[in-house]
Amino acid sequence: MRLRLGFKMQRESQQQHHHANRYCNFSSSKSSSRLHEMEEKQSEVVNFLLFLSNIRKAMEMYSEMVEAHLLPNHTSFNILIDGLAKSGEVNVAMKVFEQMSQLHVQPDVYTYTILIRSLGNVGKVDAALKLFQAMTAQRCEPSIVTYNSVMHALGRAGRVDEACNVFKQMITRGVRPDSVSYNILIDCLGKAGQLDRAFELFEQSNGSITTHTYNTLMNSLGKQGEVQGLPELFVHMKEKGCVPNEITYAILVERLGRAGNVDEMLKLYSEMMEKGIKHDTVTMNNLLDSLGKAGRISVACSIFEGMKMKGLTPTMFTYNILINGLGKAGMMEAATALLQEMQEKGFHPNTVTYNSLISSFSNVGNVHAALATFQEMKEQGVRNDVITYSSLIECLGKAGNIEEALVMFEDMKQEGCSPNSVTYNTLLGVLIRAGRCRAALQALAEMKEKQLQPDEVTWSILGKLPPSYFQDATEMFSV
Repeated sequence: MRLRLGFKMQRESQQQHHHANRYCNFSSSKSSSRLHEMEEKQSEVVNFLLFLSNIRKAMEMYSEMVEAHLLPNHTSFNILIDGLAKSGEVNVAMKVFEQMSQLHVQPDVYTYTILIRSLGNVGKVDAALKLFQAMTAQRCEPSIVTYNSVMHALGRAGRVDEACNVFKQMITRGVRPDSVSYNILIDCLGKAGQLDRAFELFEQSNGSITTHTYNTLMNSLGKQGEVQGLPELFVHMKEKGCVPNEITYAILVERLGRAGNVDEMLKLYSEMMEKGIKHDTVTMNNLLDSLGKAGRISVACSIFEGMKMKGLTPTMFTYNILINGLGKAGMMEAATALLQEMQEKGFHPNTVTYNSLISSFSNVGNVHAALATFQEMKEQGVRNDVITYSSLIECLGKAGNIEEALVMFEDMKQEGCSPNSVTYNTLLGVLIRAGRCRAALQALAEMKEKQLQPDEVTWSILGKLPPSYFQDATEMFSV
């Protein structure tokens, strides 16, 4: 039945295209009623072509109609402009709009709103504002959608005060803001760091508060680092009858986790599971990453296994998070086993994977494994970076292989990988611990030559130098 229906729709489409070509043959001797009938049919064809997403054919039909003085009706103009705008042809849509006025077809609120929204979406905010002003000058009253489109364009451009002025103008003209209006402006204020104004507007919104409004505020609070207010806002949300959705939980998991509030994050995760809220791999990765950084790797591994049982497919990022977490916990056997699982799933270790393993082998003092991993990295054609070399220098230095550490440092430069402050700090620590003070000062001089300024870590390391060498170090950077 579905197959038969498909063939039927295909035949109808072909017939419509055939009719579209037939309509291209116009005759100026037709009566006025016949012309009107043809205009209507042509407009229907334009609309159908747009329905088929055939923008090029629709534009050809439109051009032929204009040349033959058979004008699309008002609705068709709007559909054509909207189709062009949604296809990314905003400039062409503007040209059609200009022709519309030249052909004495008056744009309406829908025409203006379509173009204002489209111009705003492509970052042409000033052009959108100019059109908005032209609209009001033509005594075409903006709708709530028009105002929201203008505010959205201004908000995306970070023009917060102008967006607020449009909001006030809307109220003054008797247009009542809806939930979309409040969400746009609250999001705009939140991104600009103006949380007090965002909450003030939130208090004014009354019945216009939605789940999206709360999500917007929570995201803004989290981005500004004010995570302590998130649990309270979450409770307030439920008290007001707004049901948290997957986006709500995703925001809370990410923001609380990044702030190190792991217990609260796990509490929300449990609630999420109990309520059967869907979650994606990104949310799970944020959860696992936070647990790994907090040293709760056993919990992370347990959730990871549950994740696979529920049908969520781990990504490369998921495996890298856990390999790094296991490595930091010194669980190298589990880390290498997970690496093997990752490869069996078709993922190829990348720079992040190998760096995690090298750093972890360094932390447990396994020089042989660290160097073997580095060799495998090169054989697989995986790019090494400043983190790779810094970890290896640290590893070799800890094992007392100072000369090898210096050779690694030189190899790094030969490979075109420029040492950064972390690399020099690592090398300075290795040399000073080994009593190679003169070599440490030479490395410091090279650091200065590369215009890398010592930081707190550098001075902490240099503080372990004998007084005479430390004085030389301070004089080096006092000039």
